[in-house]
Amino acid sequence: MLQQRDPYIPDWRQVSDYIDPDAGYYLRTSTGGAQATSTTTAATTTGRKRPSRDKIINSHATIAVRTMDAGFMGGHTSKSRPWFRMSVGDPAIAGAPGVREWMDDVTQLIRDVLARSNFYTELPNFYHDRHLFGVAAMMVEEDDQEVLRFYRRAIGTYAIALDRRGRCDSIWYGFEFTAHQIDQQFSPIVGREGLPKRVQQALSDGKLDETFWIDSLIEPNPDFKPGHESGENRAYRQVYWIDGAQDDTHGCLDYQGRHMAPMLASRWVADSARIYGPSPALDALGDIKQLQYLEGKKLNLTDLTVAPPLGLPEHMRGKGGAIRPGERLYLTPAQTGQKVEPIYIPMPQASVALAQEIQVVMDRIGKTFYADLFRMLDFLDDRTRTAYEISERKEEKVAMLGPALESLTDEVLDPVIDVTFYYLDRRGMIPDPPPALQNVTVKVEYTSMLAQAQKAAGSGTIDRVLSTVTAIAQGKQDPSVWDKVDTDYAIASMHDFQGAPARMLRDDDEVQAIRQNRQQQQQMQQMAAMAPALKQSADAAKTLGEAKAQDGSMLDNMAQSAAA
Repeated sequence: MLQQRDPYIPDWRQVSDYIDPDAGYYLRTSTGGAQATSTTTAATTTGRKRPSRDKIINSHATIAVRTMDAGFMGGHTSKSRPWFRMSVGDPAIAGAPGVREWMDDVTQLIRDVLARSNFYTELPNFYHDRHLFGVAAMMVEEDDQEVLRFYRRAIGTYAIALDRRGRCDSIWYGFEFTAHQIDQQFSPIVGREGLPKRVQQALSDGKLDETFWIDSLIEPNPDFKPGHESGENRAYRQVYWIDGAQDDTHGCLDYQGRHMAPMLASRWVADSARIYGPSPALDALGDIKQLQYLEGKKLNLTDLTVAPPLGLPEHMRGKGGAIRPGERLYLTPAQTGQKVEPIYIPMPQASVALAQEIQVVMDRIGKTFYADLFRMLDFLDDRTRTAYEISERKEEKVAMLGPALESLTDEVLDPVIDVTFYYLDRRGMIPDPPPALQNVTVKVEYTSMLAQAQKAAGSGTIDRVLSTVTAIAQGKQDPSVWDKVDTDYAIASMHDFQGAPARMLRDDDEVQAIRQNRQQQQQMQQMAAMAPALKQSADAAKTLGEAKAQDGSMLDNMAQSAAA
């Protein structure tokens, strides 16, 4: 795993140097080597160098990647706005009694758990690594108080491996613990006497702050037996050990079995043929270097303009300080008229051309990080911030984000929701599903602003068809054209495209009952409206029956005609 990761470390270090040196803290050592490479272990490369920003003159790339981080957080996984919901693919099942209510309740339970945990605290840093290095990793652990806790892993402290489907199924990661922290974490499991001898010695000597590098490996368990609860038979196994501990336990601290994979690893480009790959920062690295170079030239040009090289009379040799503001220089009659003047002054056009070139490079960097798209999300007013409008304004850029959103969904967000549901269900917090959901797979549907923008083409098509039908009906003054449109299906489709709450749509049985009730009320109203006319007809018939026919009258003639 480390051998596959090591070739990417030089590129990651450059990205860190030119954009965010703190993000690459674990990529540096006192000798400039990478932390925990295949040839140099963490235990022998202590004393990492302090991050330096001496390569960053223009911070445009730093700001651009922060804008991208915020855009993904606010546009796709905002804590303040719903960004997912549970759903089923079959509309008939979705319309069954109790299904939408159950899905809404489960969705809210998962949202509450994620909001109560540190998920939204760790996620921005996770996005930051993904956009800088093209890969990010995070661990998810069960927690007694918050159900779940999330722990991001810094670049340089982990390596991942993929299964045959191209998804992360194994991870090695390392971290530093003091002797005191090791005692707290692992002594309740193996006892203090079960700790490696180096740690026991540090504890007995009172060196509680002595640090040790701990390694951990999570991988599929070859001894997995479905349905078995024992740790050695679960789907995944995890081992902790102290690097370099050579005793009878080989430094092993703990062995655990896992029902579900606790690691979340995401790549900017999910390529099943290779583990690591490109990122927006790596794509823009050449432009970022050029920007820093041009900024250096601009500063040099500014220095030449503000403080140009001067030509001084010979008698001022060694007296350069005399030309400072306020200084006095006494001249003899023979020296009067001798000048101190610039030898070279840059041409004004040079500054203009340099500023224009810098702007061109900054624009290229901004496009690589989709800065204009994410700034548009920030500036749109909440009343007009719709997925359709976003798609109309930046349809091509939203489409380009599609692969990155899909890999994020497949590798991180789906597993997060799955593992949250799993731990809630283990605690008995998931309500019993309605009968219609028995043996039915429930899926996750994403309703964030960016997810809706991806689907806006579908809702836009429905909207245009309905607008056309409306125009035809009004133009012909013929509402029968609506007979061609299944409005129930159109409404349900628009509801799904817009990501509205499931409870917003009524069940099919409830809709049918409302329509039957409405039809009965309309019939009663029609009967009530017809009642006066019917009464008049009845009264007329009664009067006609009681009337006495006279010779030659109309009634008499009618009676004779009837008799004939």
